[in-house]
Amino acid sequence: ALGQQEDAAHALTEILALRDQQWPELPTYLMTDQRQVADLPQAWLDAVDGVISPESEVPGAVRDRVLTAVLDYRRQSVPPFFRALREYTQHGRFAWHTPGHLGGEGLLKHPAGRAMLAFYGPNLFRADICSSVPEVGSVLEHQGALQDAEREAARIFGADRSYFVTNGTTGSNQIVLRSLVRRGDAVVVDRNCHKSILNALIMTGGIPVFLRPNRNGLGLIGPVRAQELEPETIRSRILAHPLLADDAQPVAAVLTNSTYDGALYRIGRAIERLGASTDAVLVDEAWISYAPFHPLLAVGSAMRATVGRGGPTVFSTTSLHKTLTALSQGSLINLREGRRPVPHDRFNEAFLLYTSTSPQYGLLASLDVAVRMMAGASGQKLVDDALREAVEFRRAVTQMAAERIAQGRWAFGVWQPPLPLTEEARLTQDPAVWAMAPDAAWHGFRDIPDADYALLDPTKVTLITPGVDAAGRTAPFGIPAPLVARYLREHGVVAEKAGFYSLLFLFTVSVNPGQSDSLLAALQHFERDYEANRLIEEALPALFTEYPARYRDLHLQELAQAMHHHLAVSHMASRLERIYLELPKPAMTPAEAFERLMEGSVELVPLDQLKPRTAAVLLVVYPPGIPLIVPGEQFDNPSGHAAIAYLGELERWEQTFPGFANEVQGVVRAREGARVRYQVYCVR
Repeated sequence: ALGQQEDAAHALTEILALRDQQWPELPTYLMTDQRQVADLPQAWLDAVDGVISPESEVPGAVRDRVLTAVLDYRRQSVPPFFRALREYTQHGRFAWHTPGHLGGEGLLKHPAGRAMLAFYGPNLFRADICSSVPEVGSVLEHQGALQDAEREAARIFGADRSYFVTNGTTGSNQIVLRSLVRRGDAVVVDRNCHKSILNALIMTGGIPVFLRPNRNGLGLIGPVRAQELEPETIRSRILAHPLLADDAQPVAAVLTNSTYDGALYRIGRAIERLGASTDAVLVDEAWISYAPFHPLLAVGSAMRATVGRGGPTVFSTTSLHKTLTALSQGSLINLREGRRPVPHDRFNEAFLLYTSTSPQYGLLASLDVAVRMMAGASGQKLVDDALREAVEFRRAVTQMAAERIAQGRWAFGVWQPPLPLTEEARLTQDPAVWAMAPDAAWHGFRDIPDADYALLDPTKVTLITPGVDAAGRTAPFGIPAPLVARYLREHGVVAEKAGFYSLLFLFTVSVNPGQSDSLLAALQHFERDYEANRLIEEALPALFTEYPARYRDLHLQELAQAMHHHLAVSHMASRLERIYLELPKPAMTPAEAFERLMEGSVELVPLDQLKPRTAAVLLVVYPPGIPLIVPGEQFDNPSGHAAIAYLGELERWEQTFPGFANEVQGVVRAREGARVRYQVYCVR
């Protein structure tokens, strides 16, 4: 019937569109009566790999043709390194080389080994092979199937060269800086950098010239202040630096994009400004592996930025395990050649310093697969789905908040600009919607020059709990985020990061609607239990079991208000902002301070005696792993004093609210009965 033909035609058109959107390489055949072929639209014939007419073909020919296409597709859809590793593993060779478990055989000799084998499955161990196996290529020499995989990564990410790294973006950052920096070299560094950058300078002997960052009243991390990128500012910092000669030229600059809280530079502009001061720019893109693959976010991708060959050489380091699908520690170095040559052979010597001679091939295979998943239309579709999930979650929380506020109740907020929540196309396609406009109250950052400087990455969703706004103003009523984070964790939901009044959730390419709904439900459960004012023993049983004396007969509302009062009196929410207003004074290089630490020329100093001592360790609150004080810096200026005060408040917080302590790396905790005292190693 004509209606049935029209329905079939419409269905076929939709099927072809879906294939082109997600899997354009998928072999597609049209089965039809031979007499109808001439009547089919030419667009259909162009879109398929062939037409099958069963009545006119030799029996079995159709089966063989389709089976061949399926097998070819299955083989080609698997990326080169993983394909080679899988094929080698499936051959079942008996190995007389490392690792010693011999494909899992050794685990059968003990109950613990059998339990591990049963938990992980045999293929994990069968694919855990020696680096001397030629069939899968060499990560150390970048040969064979591994070389093919790295070349594919470069093509997909838009780089000239790519390198697979199996010790995280921590290792990637250290490889890049080892290739660029010599002892005594000046390196321009975003003070919001990850601690791995400072560790690299400790190892190389480089001298950091810091760019002042932005923090708002909530403690959220914003972009570097725009004028900090200007050559005049960088030159003035070098002239004022006590450890650098006046004519020192930076050998590299490091910028973090995006920040942990989702502030995303329009990175081409930032690279251009930094390129006026140095020939090499490293962009730490650990948190935005997905950015190159979607038009909304590609403005933040260093490999997609328009920078000519006469510009600086650009490195990008990115954690494919953080927001794509690689296993933990899977990272990628991308390189785009500029005016500073980076010969592969010399760069690879730096690579070898930080790469095990016994690499875990499962990690490498997971990198290979994560890269292939982002190729072509499938990559954009994966990112688009993540954006839509994040936008829908933002919309749901915003609507819930409006309803609760209209009823005179408290509500979770969302850190975001005023959004056209009914215009989904703009929300997922137009970067201008997410722009950080100058002086906008919602973000609270200073010195944003214009709306084209930075935007908010929508996939990083920060919920705001009542109590403090982005300007740092404290309200009489509050529910600190650590309490909410602890509640969520005890109920099966783990936030990426909890500030004192903020919770960060990452909407990666793996998020699905069920997970979003579960998070919404958990937030509603907290609202319900808070308003019911349940006992801590009931609402947070694990916390109560750990500290029964502290939380006996205490209710959620009482604990929340006690926490909020404590934070309000100590002005904790805005202390981080004050720490970064002025940079500490260096008394020696990070490398020199670390050498003093290793030789024992240090002593533990309590917080009240830190002025004007020189730190021998990196002081980092984790997450996000950003330094408060760098080895070699003194505690004798306003920034150092602010850091001491902040550490003191963290000490009091831990003492007052056990079970809610922050991880502070570089601090040594001394326990005097029930009291906790923070101490820091300082240079003698």
